[in-house]
Amino acid sequence: MNVLWLAVITIACAPCIAKRRGLSAKCMEPLEVTGNEICEQSRSLWYFSNSTKKCVELKNACSENEHTFPSLKACNEKCGKRAGTEKKSRLCWQQPRQGRCKAAFPRWYWSPTKGCQLHSGCYKNGFSKLSQCKRKCGASTWPSKPRPRQNLRQKRHN
Repeated sequence: MNVLWLAVITIACAPCIAKRRGLSAKCMEPLEVTGNEICEQSRSLWYFSNSTKKCVELKNACSENEHTFPSLKACNEKCGKRAGTEKKSRLCWQQPRQGRCKAAFPRWYWSPTKGCQLHSGCYKNGFSKLSQCKRKCGASTWPSKPRPRQNLRQKRHN
C-alpha cells in the first residue's frame, strides 16, 4: 500500500520537480505508446528516458506528440544534462569584499542580479577579463526582485 502511495505522489509531483529544476514536464513524463499505428511515412523521433536520463531514438514513428522531439539536438536542448541548470564555476559565486588596500586591481566578478561586473580593489579571485567571466559564469542573470526594504525607501522618497 505504501509503495502505491509513493508511486502516485511521484507521478503527481514529476511536473513540479521538473519545473523547479528548469526542465520541461515533457522530460519527466514516461513515453506513452498508443499501439499499432499505420502511417504513410514513418520517421525517427526522439524522447527523453527518465530512467536512463538520456535521449533515446524512437524508430518508425508516425507523428510527433507531446512526449517526442523531432531531433536528438532538440531533445538534448530541452532535457539533456545541461538543460535547465547551469553549472557555474566556483569563482562565479565568490563576491568581492570591500576593504582597504594600497593598490587597485581591476577584476571581473559575477553578480546573480547584474551579470559580470567590474571591481577595482583588493580582490584576488575573480576574472582578469570580461570574456572569461561571461564564458565561465554566463551573461544571464537571475530575475531581479525588489527587496521589501527597497520598496519602502522608494515610497518614502516619492
